[in-house]
Amino acid sequence: MDLERYKEQERRRLDSLLRDRGASPEERRASIQKLRLRQNEYMHDRYNALLTGPAEFWIESERMERYERRQLLGDLWAEGEIAVLGGRSGIGKSIFAVHLATALAAGEAFGPYPAAEPRRVLYVDLDSSPELFARRYSRNVDGRPAPYEFPEGFLRSVFEWDTPLPPGYESMESLIFDSIIESAANNNCRTIIIDSLPQIAAHGKQRNLIDFLLRFKWLRDSGKASILLIAETTSVGRTPDAVSHDIAGPGIVKSVADSIFTLSPRRRSPHVRYLKHVKSSASTAAESRGIELFEIRGRSSVQDGAEIVPHGQLPPADSFPEFHHIGHSTEELRYYPSMINDADLGRRVRHLAANGLTPRLIALVLEVTPIAVASYLRTAADPELRPRSLGYIDITAEPKPPSE
Repeated sequence: MDLERYKEQERRRLDSLLRDRGASPEERRASIQKLRLRQNEYMHDRYNALLTGPAEFWIESERMERYERRQLLGDLWAEGEIAVLGGRSGIGKSIFAVHLATALAAGEAFGPYPAAEPRRVLYVDLDSSPELFARRYSRNVDGRPAPYEFPEGFLRSVFEWDTPLPPGYESMESLIFDSIIESAANNNCRTIIIDSLPQIAAHGKQRNLIDFLLRFKWLRDSGKASILLIAETTSVGRTPDAVSHDIAGPGIVKSVADSIFTLSPRRRSPHVRYLKHVKSSASTAAESRGIELFEIRGRSSVQDGAEIVPHGQLPPADSFPEFHHIGHSTEELRYYPSMINDADLGRRVRHLAANGLTPRLIALVLEVTPIAVASYLRTAADPELRPRSLGYIDITAEPKPPSE
């Protein structure tokens, strides 16, 4: 970008931001003049592609000139970010994405993540056929189809893959990108969900996919959109300790992402999904070892309650699928029962240990791992209940005799 045009663009952004904040014309002129002086002092070489200035300048200009970043869904996804949702095929990523988009459009919380005000969301569905989407989100009422009532701000787009490339286009990816931008602009949508990257990769080349992602990076940097990309995970990215490197595809997927969260199944309860935040630039969510637990449920109506949907199966024809939040865990407690929260489980572990059960028997009774049992016993008030070392559990010890 031409440097003078860049400077002018920055001054306009500052003026617009100050106007929105109620600054007087005098205050706006003084702030713009201050910015102009700094620009002339530090950003003067029009033949240098690098814009150079002291760290203080960049921090101050970023704080002043960009809009205040707000959370779209709590710590999960922030405004102006590229987020990536990863998970293996069949895990329920599309159901998750539709539920998430519905929550954003309605301004409602998604599990433990509070939503901002209602917003228009463009859900670009490149994965589900029209028949599958209609079957998931409609039900029979007295022998007649009744569609799910989506919020007004939820908009769904599909792409016709047999569309020939128009003149001037060299790849299908560039046509998809331009179509997304035009649809978002025409419908006043600044929140875009793309489902999914594997579909785009299957119809093009990796080089084109990289260019596609770099275009979305430009869109994010321009402050024009918040973007969620649906991706696959590799074979190792199927457990709660999944990391960002488990996202399949070119490395640029992980590089452009500000936030990455993954879905993985629970071994003993196939209908339970772990949601793990593995990368975040706007919060400390990824630094925690927390895992949110969800169940995929098919719901006929609010009054009818919910029916659990096993992994790999669609909900009944007369129900709507949803992700129902059932609790929170930590990364060490990978397989604890879905309907028991941390506090209740800890009390049960300590109660059984006080009655003489070994960690192995406790793990069998409560259907958790011995490691999970040990983590609770380490914090027990009674030293006799704690493991002899932090890394060792005596699973061969005999139960204590009952007290007199």
